[in-house]
Amino acid sequence: AKPVLGLYGVFMQRAYDELWHDLCLNNACATILDFGATAFGATDATHLGFFDLALMGGLPNLSCLAPTCQEEYLAMLDWALDAPHGPVVIRVPGGAPASRPELADACADFAHPAYQTMRQGSDLAILALGDFFELGERVADALLDAGVHATLVNPHFATELDEAALNTLADTHRAIITLEDGVLCGGWGEKVARYVAPRDVRVRCYGYPKAFPDRMQPLELLRSCGITVEGIVRDALGLLDR
Repeated sequence: AKPVLGLYGVFMQRAYDELWHDLCLNNACATILDFGATAFGATDATHLGFFDLALMGGLPNLSCLAPTCQEEYLAMLDWALDAPHGPVVIRVPGGAPASRPELADACADFAHPAYQTMRQGSDLAILALGDFFELGERVADALLDAGVHATLVNPHFATELDEAALNTLADTHRAIITLEDGVLCGGWGEKVARYVAPRDVRVRCYGYPKAFPDRMQPLELLRSCGITVEGIVRDALGLLDR
């Protein structure tokens, strides 16, 4: 049997020792369904769920998947229950997750990081993780109105990098933007930026500051971090020196 644990991501911090020693160190097969890992979850300073990627990102043997819709979530869950592997965390989409039937069979194997290009453009690439993929779509639409054909990427993987895809993006684009519903410090975007840093490409990462906002309004938090369509488009045009 392969155990499945569903919990709010904020409570993983209280079991970090077990996550580290019992699961990751032993490369034990287990599936963790990570709920509420978003700024739109609980808003008390004691129950913020968006530190999870920074919490898990440095643990060996642990894969964290970030579905953008219910079809991807179910595909990832099916894979996690059947594949021979160690611990897997699935960052369950929050609220009423989108339905994208066209993605139902897009990727059935998540053993190795594989980014999915949803729109092919040039000059600028948008890597929009999990819940923030819909935001990436709106940014890409707004950039198109401004005359910029952006590449839009669904990364799928929140802790591991598709290095081949990043190599190609860095070689064929002048700028890369990462969007994640989590803290920047130690998060997924920082990993992307570090990997492509030796290449001739600009990178701008969007996420939340390392802080404990208490009873914050999610949209106010996003606005304070420049995470709006208008703000991201303005920054993107600046990255392209326009």
